[in-house]
Amino acid sequence: MSLIALLLLTLSAVAHASWNLFGKRAGQAGVTFYSLTTVATATVSLPFLIYFGRWFIELPSFFWLLVCATGIAQGVYFIGLAGTYQHGAFGLSYPLARALPVLLVPLGSAIFLNGEPDSIAICGMVIVVIAMLSLVRIHHSESSQVIAIVYAVIAALGTVAYSLIDYHALQRLQGWYPHEPKWHLMLFYASCEAWATMIFLACIFFSKIQRIKLRNTYQIHAKTAFLAGVMMFITYALVLLSYMLVTNVSYAVAFRQLSIPIGVFLGVVFLHEKISLRGVFSNIFLLLGLVMIVINS
Repeated sequence: MSLIALLLLTLSAVAHASWNLFGKRAGQAGVTFYSLTTVATATVSLPFLIYFGRWFIELPSFFWLLVCATGIAQGVYFIGLAGTYQHGAFGLSYPLARALPVLLVPLGSAIFLNGEPDSIAICGMVIVVIAMLSLVRIHHSESSQVIAIVYAVIAALGTVAYSLIDYHALQRLQGWYPHEPKWHLMLFYASCEAWATMIFLACIFFSKIQRIKLRNTYQIHAKTAFLAGVMMFITYALVLLSYMLVTNVSYAVAFRQLSIPIGVFLGVVFLHEKISLRGVFSNIFLLLGLVMIVINS
């Protein structure tokens, strides 16, 4: 892996942990905060949609069905993320929401697609499960922590869904436009995805209560939400760019898990969350297990 790719992946990990930190700080705003972030992301991506405007006419309806599906999946991800940050500590919610998708994909492949992960990947899964169980320290706020875990699972399922849809959609795009630079296709698709997600989350504002909550969220968190939205788009762009600079994408995916210890560190520094020695080792083993899964799946 080149030094440039490592630098891009490190920056993307820091950016990912940072915008999630913003989401935690605005935790009581719930999904309205992420609705505002998607508006920012869609606004940033608008120039790319205009530039590639001719594709709107050329692409078949099946592609737009995939875009709608990934928008719904992204919306489910944000609903889960909002819920887990609203009810749980960042040091618990962020590692779970980040790690569960990496665990679920090979497990789903093994159960439903007759995939056969090798012994190292299986060992990694066991380590991840043990590390996550260690992180789940249910004490005086037991019911709140349980709710946070449920929402983290919802976020993870949304992540798995949009990841699979994105893969198939990009494969189709490359088939339809074989001579187009890959980064053009990725920017166009990311922009379409941003708008689809924004439209899906806008549906919750048919409720008057949610409209009032959105107004309050805008007054308090508008700048933070806009910054988080821009960082989301930058994170995605950096990841896609780094994927084009590596020969084995699995190593890049593994390196992205660096965002977990970064996120925990940010939670300790900026949210003043306490972390025990057990918490430190749990996160280290979680990271180790994820790397083993990704590289050997």
